[in-house]
Amino acid sequence: MNTFNKLISNKKVLLLGPAPHILEPQNTSDFRDFDIIVKLNKMVEKASFVDSELNDRNDVLYHCLQVDLPNGDDPYSVEEWQSKGVKHLRIPFTGATAHYRMNINRFIGSNLSVGIKFSTMPIKVFNQLCVDCDNTLPSTGILAINDLFLQGPSVLDIRGLTFGNTGYSKDYKNERWHKNESHRKRTTKHNLKKQIVFFKRLYQNSTNIIIDKQLKEALDNV
Repeated sequence: MNTFNKLISNKKVLLLGPAPHILEPQNTSDFRDFDIIVKLNKMVEKASFVDSELNDRNDVLYHCLQVDLPNGDDPYSVEEWQSKGVKHLRIPFTGATAHYRMNINRFIGSNLSVGIKFSTMPIKVFNQLCVDCDNTLPSTGILAINDLFLQGPSVLDIRGLTFGNTGYSKDYKNERWHKNESHRKRTTKHNLKKQIVFFKRLYQNSTNIIIDKQLKEALDNV
């Protein structure tokens, strides 16, 4: 925990989400001004930024470690994360349940020969966010926002996250996921409406969170 806090505390942090507009070059042209660049889940493999340097800036990766083909979650490659410059994997879904422990143990096994640094969010922080989101399961995005905020960055700039209002960028989810809308509606475990209510409250009470216009538009509808 101390190592991760030192990585984020008092730093200028840019958190990039998978909404389509994040791939437009003007939305990330200043990425070199940030100390830490954070990406979510499949963005290391799937988000093809025009600037190749940004594709390889992966200081922190928040990943749910879920492998679920019908839900668009293809198997990940720890070796690929290493080749793309991932310096620290932050695991937001803790080992509080057997399912999460299975996911974490699978990653640890894959990482033995690779050695990417990693840490997990404290269980107490995870559980409190579930409560703050009206007893629903937070997504990787809101877990990352809350976790980064708690580390005390000087700036937390959030771009490419709209809590489902604008969907995902091209190829972020696999083709099977895009074709099976009825399955997506049946299996989603996240209530994004409750999450955006929590985020709006967090944003309005903060002095160091910056958001892009697409997220501002999403908040205006809450």
